[in-house]
Amino acid sequence: MSGGFSQQHNQQQTQQQSQQLTHARYQALELLTRPLLDIRSLLEKELADNPLLEIAAPAIVEFAGDTYGDAASAGNEIDPSEVEGSREEISLLANTEDEYYGVNYAENNEDFAGNFQHKYDIASAAIQQSGDVLSDLLWEQLQSVCLNGKERRAAEVILEKIDENGFLKVHLADLAMVHDLAMADLEKALQVVQSFDPPGIGARDAVESLVLQLKRRNYPDERIYTLLTLHREALERNKLPEIAKAMKISIDELYGFLDDLKKLNSIPAAGMTPPENNTVIVPEMSIELENNEIKVLGREDYFPRLRIVKQYEDMLAKPDLNEEDRKYLKEKLLAAQTLIASLAERQDTLREITLQIAGKQTEFFRYGEEYLKPMTMAEVAAALDLHESTVSRAVNGKYIATPQGVKELRYFFSSGVKNDDGEDISSRAVKARIKELIESENPAKPYSDAAIAEMLESEGLNVARRTVAKYRESLNIPATNLRRRH
Repeated sequence: MSGGFSQQHNQQQTQQQSQQLTHARYQALELLTRPLLDIRSLLEKELADNPLLEIAAPAIVEFAGDTYGDAASAGNEIDPSEVEGSREEISLLANTEDEYYGVNYAENNEDFAGNFQHKYDIASAAIQQSGDVLSDLLWEQLQSVCLNGKERRAAEVILEKIDENGFLKVHLADLAMVHDLAMADLEKALQVVQSFDPPGIGARDAVESLVLQLKRRNYPDERIYTLLTLHREALERNKLPEIAKAMKISIDELYGFLDDLKKLNSIPAAGMTPPENNTVIVPEMSIELENNEIKVLGREDYFPRLRIVKQYEDMLAKPDLNEEDRKYLKEKLLAAQTLIASLAERQDTLREITLQIAGKQTEFFRYGEEYLKPMTMAEVAAALDLHESTVSRAVNGKYIATPQGVKELRYFFSSGVKNDDGEDISSRAVKARIKELIESENPAKPYSDAAIAEMLESEGLNVARRTVAKYRESLNIPATNLRRRH
């Protein structure tokens, strides 16, 4: 009987331990996945909820961080060449959602910028309330315009259809049909909206936006409108000699027009919509060069050091503690111990992965991107006796400070090619070399992809022409004909 009880007790104990270990492992993986800012928030919550947790030593370093609109600002751009269906190079007049051509003229001309900047400042001040600077700015301007009832309703419909880039992508005829509006009222309302700031707002495409901006500036040479409206296709293909001949102007005059166009925004609302993925990047590890030797440093100072409150541990040891209090304290003790252990495991895992990177990429840290070697998560996982998914969790969204700038840990994992000596060369290193070759080319005779492939082959890198084209496109470098300076 006692043997049966003992066996049943052992089974229950084993099952309970297994459940605890599973929960502890789950929390360890959960902490490993979270970036540093999330960990700080989690610790604050746990300290507030668990009376058995206390701070043994506060965080030494408070967050200042650098705010980046996207990962590319930290040199960690997602590589489009690794994604199926990468888009082609964007041309001068392309109507895109995430890029604009040249710089804002308003930034370089105080007279032109004055009124717009004043209204932009007013709208910016309201961003915390509305979260939409462009919409606020447009609706504010509408309030100061004198329109009759039908025209005002038409203007309101138009404002509702203007997208985040400042374009009106819906045909007026469709708006007239759906909202039972007269075309005359819509056309009058659109003229009014197109007089608003920022210049070019309410345009149906990039060309109309440029035309509106030029007219706002009272551009003195009417031939620029001919260039935009009649020679758009040739302009997109960089057929400048053909355009100059048709317009009976010199190449130098044509380049003068193009230089002026570069001062405008082909996306009228460029820069007005805050990026959705604004993040504060705080490196969790550091790799430094000291006397040309690689050193790996942790950033544990961003975390407070936690410990168990001794008063409650002593309370648990008292035999006269009632069962309800004992159960509660045991649960909180287990939660506190699991959190402390999981946090330590997270930091150890990040440090071990960073040590693997430091050992593999020594030449990169000393000399730059062309010396980056191919590296896989499976390779690191095998070296550390971890599952590959654990490495993937650990590097996702984590950053490291290096002599070559702040990099996402994922940056160091890429495919590669072999050189003539059989050595593996990272695809990122090959891209860096392609970019370097193109930057050094003669603008009048830019290199073709085939010529670049031949130059790489002469350097011992066997890269196919199609691969060169794929890498070039991932770097947002135009094709040969679009790079040619006539």
